Amino acid sequence: MSALRAATKNVSTGRRLRGLANVNPRTVKLSITMLAGLVLIQLLHVFMGGLTAQFTYEISDLKTEKHTLSTQADILSSEVNSLSSNQNLVNVAHSLGMVSNVNPVFLRLADSTVIGKPRRAQANERTISSNLVPNAAMTTDTNTTNLTLENTNRVLASSKSSAVVASGTSGSIQASPTN
Repeated sequence: MSALRAATKNVSTGRRLRGLANVNPRTVKLSITMLAGLVLIQLLHVFMGGLTAQFTYEISDLKTEKHTLSTQADILSSEVNSLSSNQNLVNVAHSLGMVSNVNPVFLRLADSTVIGKPRRAQANERTISSNLVPNAAMTTDTNTTNLTLENTNRVLASSKSSAVVASGTSGSIQASPTN
């Protein structure tokens, strides 16, 4: 029976837990403030991590776009250099019917004398020569089949607005008069 008595007997040997009634209200406010601060810090950490990831993808997209635009600028620069080369200008002049004169005449301005005998340029095999050394850097050939008087007037009229193109306010590149 002694075991039975020991099991039913109230054990009151230790201190009893005190309730919240005896807790200082200032301590409760401090604990709640600290808990809210920690939760707020964690939420800000998650938010900043999301923004960092988003900006990382935007930077990656901008770098890809920069590379693409740089490649396009290099291609356009190469085409412009090719179109403005002496070889292309000579080819365009010949395709338009111009002939180089093998008999140049010079004018001396000091005494207004003509040096040389002026003769009309003639188109024959001797005066029209093809390029002896092919230009490997020439990537674009000028197509003169679409060059008409109307297109020429349109291009010459648009050259007046070249300041608009140079300032970048227009969205397209002006057409070449030889294209």
